[in-house]
This record gives sequence, structure tokens and C-alpha cells, in this order.
Amino acid sequence: MNNFDLKTIQLPIQQIVNAIASVLKIEIEVADKHLFRVAGTGQIKSQIWKEMNGEDLIYKRCIQTKQTIVIENPGFNSFCSGCLHFGHCKEHGEICCPIILDGEAIGVIGLIAFDKIQQQRLFTHKVENIAFLEQIAQIIATKMQETKFYKNYIVSQKKISTIFDYVDTGIISINQDGACEYVSKGALHMLHMDEAIESFVLQQLLEQAENIPNSGRTVFIDIHDTIHKFHMKYQKIEGNQAVIMLDNPKNIESISHSLLNVPLQNQRLIGNHPSIQNIRNKMSKFSNNSMPILIIGEQGTGRSYIAELIHQQSPLKDKPFHRFNCSYYSEEQLLKQLFGYHMNTEYLKGKLELAHQSTILIEEIETMPINVQARFMKFLEDGLIFRKGKLYPINTRIIVSSNHYLIKQMKEGLFRKDLYYKLNITPIHVPTLHERSEDILPLAENFLKQNSPTKSRQFSREAKIILENYTWPGNIKELENVIAYICDMTEDPIICPQHLPEFLTRLEQQNNIEKFNLQTIEIKTITEVLETIKRVGGSKDQAAQLLGISRATLFRKIKDYQIGL
Repeated sequence: MNNFDLKTIQLPIQQIVNAIASVLKIEIEVADKHLFRVAGTGQIKSQIWKEMNGEDLIYKRCIQTKQTIVIENPGFNSFCSGCLHFGHCKEHGEICCPIILDGEAIGVIGLIAFDKIQQQRLFTHKVENIAFLEQIAQIIATKMQETKFYKNYIVSQKKISTIFDYVDTGIISINQDGACEYVSKGALHMLHMDEAIESFVLQQLLEQAENIPNSGRTVFIDIHDTIHKFHMKYQKIEGNQAVIMLDNPKNIESISHSLLNVPLQNQRLIGNHPSIQNIRNKMSKFSNNSMPILIIGEQGTGRSYIAELIHQQSPLKDKPFHRFNCSYYSEEQLLKQLFGYHMNTEYLKGKLELAHQSTILIEEIETMPINVQARFMKFLEDGLIFRKGKLYPINTRIIVSSNHYLIKQMKEGLFRKDLYYKLNITPIHVPTLHERSEDILPLAENFLKQNSPTKSRQFSREAKIILENYTWPGNIKELENVIAYICDMTEDPIICPQHLPEFLTRLEQQNNIEKFNLQTIEIKTITEVLETIKRVGGSKDQAAQLLGISRATLFRKIKDYQIGL
């Protein structure tokens, strides 16, 4: 029975004995196989959760023999010899029955008479009472079996969910009602959800699932007006029950190339913005040294792409490129995943050791707990892994990425100072796509070519304007997904506004409407005049003259519109 005993179902047992005692008007008690009172009524109730020290001879015999025992003269029966109350027992009669589960006596249930009236009730209908008590014993055993099965089921579910949380593939389980009954941490991370999948996202997944082949296919999901691209598999189980599996296509591509040791072709950092040129310069310098590199930037800005470019330019370019995301795991899981662990007699290597003589990108390092940071810092200093009682040197090129400026976390005590200064020796700051808007069209055209390598396709002037005017909160990743979505939806050689996702054209329409708003025009005009006057060293009096309004009116409008320079 392992850790399962009658104590685990004490409350329902107590409810059962209360009901029996109220009907039979006889006291009743239940003890487990260790003769520990689990439930009782009347005089016995105060002894619940106590051991039956020296008073357990009859129950002990009942458990050993697995037979029902009837004692009509307590204190004088031969079974009672050796009992503390032999010869002066306060009981007037007893019937006890073993509680048997899977051939093992897991406890005993007893009917006890404490006076002449209860004695008469107990033995006048002795046969019926014995049969009734044996049925109750069976009910308790059945309840114990149900609890055992349920707890084993819960443990199994926990083991399965833990395994799912260890893999990069996102797992979503759908119940008979079409609702999500389980979602792995990997799936939540991919879908940018915190604790549960929002209904509109689940609905899109289920709609996409209708025509998915066994091998899966690429799908596009709109999450808060941002297009996300996934490789999706869908497996029906029974009725509406199903399992959805999500993968990041980039991860699949990276893994396949790593396994084959084939470098990704035509990789280059696209863009003419000064910050991109600065990154190119740093990449060429950092590629040939062994120092850890810190890449900081918002999600979707291309941090992992830059990390892989560094790897492809390094002496390790013929070795696999590994990726590991800290945010998927708990502290305990993270330690095992990074540094390895022993399972019985077997040793399972961690990600750092698996990346020996190669490069590993550790993503979302800001989510790494302080205790793991300490262990990681030690590895950066000595490059040693503890395995089977010995230390082994590991030569792994470390690149880490973060979407937070770690100095803020360091000041708040969430990130170790020594680790920050160790990593910040060679930082790379990646700008948002909005900050490098002149690179939007070159990137879009590159993605268009990648998605249609055998066709000559281009954007119309109107489509270009829409793409350039959008703020791209999801950065390059969002742009890439939008272009992939367009190529999936149309074969036309010219990409026009009607081919773009609806949210892009809707936003453009809203922007056009705002252009004709008088207040918007006034704010823009005043701001431009003030900026011009400031550049040439003029005064606000001159600005008012240019605008054709008084100085007082200008100051009032600056205050009302909260125009600050």
C-alpha cells in the first residue's frame, strides 16, 4: 500500500461510523493496521488519533488472522489474557472485523457495547450485525482503493506534466467540452500567456487544427494584434478530446542544422541603422574570443539570430549551436537541466556539458533564480562540472540574452552583481524595430524573398507605406511572421494592402482619420514650430508670430496640450 493507509481517508470513515452508531445505538471504532485509532464514537471519540497501547490484543489478532472475532465476555475471554484490562474490562461485548484490501488487512472496525442495553442490541442480532459490519469494512476498503487510484492518478499526471514542462515543444490538452484542461509552460511561453490560454487564442488553434495532416503544418495565430508563426500538430484522442503540439519553426530549423552540423546559409545582419553597424563591428570582435557575451533587447528583436551569427563566425562554427530558455523551468529543474544530475546509478548530462566544445545561448537569463545564478557564476569562473564525485573541465562558449536591462534587477537584489559585471564586459544592445524604422522595408523584402524563393514578388507603394507606419511591437519576429502569413495567403506577385493582415490596414485607416482631426493638426503644427524656433535659437514670441496667435494663446495651448520640449 506504500504511503496509503486509513489515516488518508479519516474524515469519510468518521462520517460512516457516526451514521452507524446513530442507527444501531452501539459504539463503533476503526483502527489502522498499526493499531492507531482513526475514528470512533461515544466514549471512544476522545481517543481518536492515539495509539491503542496495551488495549489492542483482539484487534491485533483480527488483523493477523483476517477473521471476524466475537467477544461476548470481555476481560474473561482467553483472547483477552495479557490485556491491561483483563478481569476488569469496562466493555460488555465486542465484534471486530478486518478491513481487507488486495489481500492485506489494512485495519479493523469494531462494534463495542459499554453497558447492558448496548450488549443486548449487539448480541440479540449477532448474525445480522456481523454481516453488516463486514459490509461496512468492505465499503471502507473500496473507499481506500478509490483514494489510492486517485492519488496514483494525480502523481502520474504530475509526472507527465513535469516531463512536458521539461521539453521545448508546447503541449495543450483539450477535454471533451473543447476546453483547455492542461497547458505546458513551453506552450504558455510561446503564446505569450501567463497562467492560462485566453479563449480567443484557443479558438484560433482549434480552427486551425481542422485540416492539419499527421506531419503537422505551419499556422499563424493572431495574439493581441500580433501575428505569431508556429509549427502545429493535432492528435484526436476520443470525441472532442485532443492534444495540440506547438513548436517554434526557428527552433526546429536550428536543431536540424545543429544535428547535421550544417551552418545556416546566407545569414547576415540586415539593416543600415547606425546601431546595426555597431552590432556588426562587435560581432566581428567577439566571435574569435572566448568571453561570455550578453545580448540585451526586447523579444523579437533578433537576439538569438545575432547569437547564431556570432557562432557561425567563430572557430566553433562547425560544431552544433545549442539554445536553452531559463524561463521554462523551476529552480530545481533549472539546476538539473543546466548542470546535470544523477538518477539512481545513471548520470544525465546537463545542457552546459552537452554543449562542450560548442556554443550555447542561454535565453531569458533574467528569470534565473539567485541560487542558480551563483552556480552559473562559478561555472563561468572555473568551467568545471561535478559528476560522479569528480570535477570535469568543460569548454563551452557562453552567450546569454535578456529582454531586461539587468542593472535594474541588480539594484533590486534580483540579479547577482558579480554575474552582471562578468557578463557585461561584452554587451550587445539590440534596438527595437521601431527605433530602426528605415530597416523595415529591407527586412520585409528579405523575408518576402525567403518565403517565395522561386518567385519574383514585391510590395506595392501603398503596402510599403502601411508597413513603414506600423510600430511593430513584436519587432522583427512580428514582421517576419506577417510576411510569412502574407505568402501563405496569396500567390499574387504584387503584395497590396488587401493582402496584409486586417489589423494592419485597420490601424492605417485609424491613422488616416486622425490626420484630419483639427486638434491633432494643431498639436503637430505647434510642436514643429517650437522645434524649429528652438533649433535656430529663437523665442516663443517668434513662434507665436509664425503661428499667427498671441503669446498668451500660445502658452495656453502649450499647457492645454501638454506640449513639452
